[in-house]
Amino acid sequence: MTELTFRVFLPHTPVQELDHLASHPYSYSSLILEFEDLDPSGELPEDAMNCCSIVITDSKEAFDRLFSREENAPQLLIAARPEDAVGMGIGLEEGNFAGLIPLGRPAAEQVLAFQQAVKGAIANFRSVKYKGFLDTMIDGMPELVWFKTCEGAHMMVNQKFCSTVRKTREDIRGHGHYYIWDITPAEYMKGEFVCMESEQEVMDKMHTCVFEEQVLTHDGMKHFMTYKTPLLLPDGQLWGTVGIAYNLSDYSNLGVEMSYVFETLPHPIMIRDANGVASFISTKFKNAFGVENLNDFDYERWMKAAFDINVHDQGKQRTETTSKTEKINSLVYKLHDSDRYFRIIESEIHDYFGNRTGFYNVFEDVTTEEVYRLKVQDLADHDPLTNLYNRRYFIGALERNNDREQAIIFLDLDFFKLINDNYS
Repeated sequence: MTELTFRVFLPHTPVQELDHLASHPYSYSSLILEFEDLDPSGELPEDAMNCCSIVITDSKEAFDRLFSREENAPQLLIAARPEDAVGMGIGLEEGNFAGLIPLGRPAAEQVLAFQQAVKGAIANFRSVKYKGFLDTMIDGMPELVWFKTCEGAHMMVNQKFCSTVRKTREDIRGHGHYYIWDITPAEYMKGEFVCMESEQEVMDKMHTCVFEEQVLTHDGMKHFMTYKTPLLLPDGQLWGTVGIAYNLSDYSNLGVEMSYVFETLPHPIMIRDANGVASFISTKFKNAFGVENLNDFDYERWMKAAFDINVHDQGKQRTETTSKTEKINSLVYKLHDSDRYFRIIESEIHDYFGNRTGFYNVFEDVTTEEVYRLKVQDLADHDPLTNLYNRRYFIGALERNNDREQAIIFLDLDFFKLINDNYS
């Protein structure tokens, strides 16, 4: 097990009464105590301003200077006679006050008091550590996460939740649904919302439940899939619920289930959000184009770098309208410095409410059919005898360039009929 080190700062006076704290043979299995002298001013080094430091001071001024309500503050002990400590007005309810080292008492009592304070410091360290782990974990999740009391007060949320409701953690803490989502009870009753009702259902059933919920936000209606689980206190009493919400309106947040579906498809797949920013690529896409991840990935720039965008002057684009709002575009591109061709099929993705929320791109390798098409096209456009462009290509070229000025030059070749008669 990794050893934990606590730095213990002792005051210069009265040294004779506290020296034995540093010399006592402690037997902590995974804790090392390193004793240092406390600066006479009561100041701590910058690297000691955290909960791995224990400060023992006999100065009320130094105590007041180091007193803090921050979670990661040094643990403070006051060295004083019990009757004198009462007169100092030191509060026990909150902050980083960790205990009293009773002066004028036997050394064994002082060591016992110090050991109790160390025990509390270890518990505080674990609390800060695991809360840091929890904060880091939920802030790294792309889903909305919240912890809510039985009364509906949000006590802890992650950064995704904050950015979605456009409020800070401090502003959210202790508030309920109406305030956080900026709606009135009347608006809630008019809509087909189930957020608050589903919380009660989870607490009644006492197990994890899954819901599809609609929420009115700053950006309009959002469609969520939520997983809600009851939270119990150590004594078994119900404290509230924890919830995780997948925003089904936001295709930059792809669930694991959808990833499995995309990975089973035979073609490279890319998903982009409403702004065109790529949020998912399949393994076949990575293998086909050598794109390892989406860090600093720019779709438009990648397209221009990867493909001959203007490979066909005739613009082989087909648009199919499948509904009033959805369009499917199909375009064939050639990879730069390669003989591979891909048909890129792009379709719009719409949310539960019909709003466009992203794009679904399929990259179909059509090299074989495109090579045959180009060969047939070449035979159709060239004279088999001279390999010159024929009349068909000439008319097509005029049509393709009818939006700009053109010049035509006629040449009269004498006795060309003899060539035709002899070689054609």
